[in-house]
Amino acid sequence: MAIDKIQSESINLADNFAFTGTVSGAGGVNTPTFHAYASGTTSLSDATWGKININTEVFDVGSVFNTSLSRYTPGFVGKSYIYGSSVNNSSNDSGLDDNYLAIYFNGNIYCYSRTQHPTGSRVQGHHISAVISHDADDYFELYAHVDITAGTPTVVGEGNQPTFFGAYKIIT
Repeated sequence: MAIDKIQSESINLADNFAFTGTVSGAGGVNTPTFHAYASGTTSLSDATWGKININTEVFDVGSVFNTSLSRYTPGFVGKSYIYGSSVNNSSNDSGLDDNYLAIYFNGNIYCYSRTQHPTGSRVQGHHISAVISHDADDYFELYAHVDITAGTPTVVGEGNQPTFFGAYKIIT
């Protein structure tokens, strides 16, 4: 006789269960997924949003990241957890003022983080993340905005992946 209904009081959740039929609605895979980083420095204009050159893949399950465009295109309708990190820099030891990192969605700012630097700052790290609903052909990019009082604004790449970008599918 098949069981039609189980009440939580009648089941020991510490037990192991072997299912012989089909189980639906449980599990799933978090792919496509990718993680990539900037292998070099991206030069920016002062106080202007600029796309960060993310050009080296660590992994890309599903071929969803384009290194020549530094762009994530999910290829499915749903939600993705998207994250990024940057190290923003001024060539002058006291040059940084305001510093931003943003996730762009189809060419527009979706969300951003901002840090204002104390006097004497030169380097500042940022991290940003969001869960974003999208269509298959939507695209995402990582941008930075560095406002300086002196020096040249850059986003630092290389060495131990200080500037990176990644995403994975959210199972809903």
